[in-house]
Amino acid sequence: MLSRNWIFWVASFLLILILYDVVTWILIATKAGSHETSVIEYLQRFPDFLQNPRVITFLELIVLGCSIFLFYKSSKLNYKVCSKIGFFIASILFGWLTFSLM
Repeated sequence: MLSRNWIFWVASFLLILILYDVVTWILIATKAGSHETSVIEYLQRFPDFLQNPRVITFLELIVLGCSIFLFYKSSKLNYKVCSKIGFFIASILFGWLTFSLM
């Protein structure tokens, strides 16, 4: 019988991916001299077809949306407290990334 724990772990993995990317951006932005050099250095981490900040942000929003949905599903099954914390963190990041598009 397949355990339902995988929902929580997949949601956590997706959230960790985005957290890693956000922390990387913050570290690059604090080291670089200007915003333009920060963006160039940050985009060099991605393949050529993904070197567009809006495309990367939209992909991150999709991944966070999936994470939010999976945390919501997981909160009804198991890991109730951890799922709610993950849901909260993913929702805050989703809002932050949404407003960073403007």
